Amino acid sequence: MTCTLRIHVAQIAYNYSAPGMEDALYEIAVLRQFCRVELTHIPDESSILRFRHLLEANQLAGELFGLIKQQLDA
Repeated sequence: MTCTLRIHVAQIAYNYSAPGMEDALYEIAVLRQFCRVELTHIPDESSILRFRHLLEANQLAGELFGLIKQQLDA
Protein backbone atom coordinates (compact mmCIF):
# COMPACT_ATOMS: atom_id res chain seq x y z
CA MET A 1 0.00 0.00 0.00
CA THR A 2 1.43 3.36 -0.98
CA CYS A 3 1.91 6.15 1.53
CA THR A 4 -0.89 8.26 -0.02
CA LEU A 5 -3.30 5.36 0.29
CA ARG A 6 -2.24 4.78 3.89
CA ILE A 7 -2.76 8.48 4.60
CA HIS A 8 -6.26 8.26 3.13
CA VAL A 9 -7.11 5.19 5.24
CA ALA A 10 -5.87 6.91 8.41
CA GLN A 11 -7.77 10.08 7.50
CA ILE A 12 -11.03 8.14 7.18
CA ALA A 13 -10.38 5.99 10.26
CA TYR A 14 -9.71 8.97 12.51
CA ASN A 15 -12.12 11.38 10.77
CA TYR A 16 -9.46 14.00 9.99
CA SER A 17 -10.00 16.84 7.56
CA ALA A 18 -7.20 17.36 5.04
CA PRO A 19 -5.58 20.12 7.17
CA GLY A 20 -6.13 18.01 10.28
CA MET A 21 -4.45 15.03 8.64
CA GLU A 22 -1.43 17.11 7.69
CA ASP A 23 -1.15 18.42 11.26
CA ALA A 24 -1.56 14.92 12.71
CA LEU A 25 1.25 13.61 10.51
CA TYR A 26 3.55 16.29 11.89
CA GLU A 27 2.50 15.67 15.49
CA ILE A 28 2.01 11.88 15.81
CA ALA A 29 5.03 9.67 15.18
CA VAL A 30 3.04 6.41 15.13
CA LEU A 31 0.79 7.84 12.42
CA ARG A 32 3.85 8.75 10.33
CA GLN A 33 5.12 5.19 10.79
CA PHE A 34 1.82 3.68 9.67
CA CYS A 35 1.67 6.01 6.65
CA ARG A 36 5.36 5.42 5.96
CA VAL A 37 6.25 9.07 5.59
CA GLU A 38 9.26 10.91 6.95
CA LEU A 39 8.88 14.13 8.90
CA THR A 40 10.66 15.94 6.06
CA HIS A 41 8.33 14.56 3.33
CA ILE A 42 4.80 15.03 4.66
CA PRO A 43 2.33 15.93 1.91
CA ASP A 44 0.48 19.21 2.31
CA GLU A 45 -3.28 19.40 2.81
CA SER A 46 -3.99 20.16 -0.87
CA SER A 47 -2.17 16.98 -1.96
CA ILE A 48 -4.13 14.94 0.59
CA LEU A 49 -7.40 16.49 -0.64
CA ARG A 50 -6.53 15.95 -4.33
CA PHE A 51 -5.95 12.24 -3.69
CA ARG A 52 -9.30 11.94 -1.93
CA HIS A 53 -11.05 13.73 -4.78
CA LEU A 54 -9.32 11.46 -7.29
CA LEU A 55 -10.65 8.37 -5.49
CA GLU A 56 -14.14 9.86 -5.28
CA ALA A 57 -14.21 10.98 -8.92
CA ASN A 58 -13.36 7.46 -10.06
CA GLN A 59 -15.66 5.82 -7.49
CA LEU A 60 -12.78 3.84 -6.01
CA ALA A 61 -13.22 4.63 -2.30
CA GLY A 62 -15.99 2.08 -1.73
CA GLU A 63 -14.14 -0.63 -3.62
CA LEU A 64 -10.94 0.16 -1.77
CA PHE A 65 -12.51 -0.16 1.65
CA GLY A 66 -14.29 -3.34 0.56
CA LEU A 67 -10.91 -4.87 -0.27
CA ILE A 68 -9.43 -3.70 3.03
CA LYS A 69 -12.38 -5.22 4.90
CA GLN A 70 -11.86 -8.54 3.08
CA GLN A 71 -8.22 -8.57 4.15
CA LEU A 72 -9.09 -7.80 7.75
CA ASP A 73 -11.78 -10.49 7.80
CA ALA A 74 -9.37 -13.12 6.47
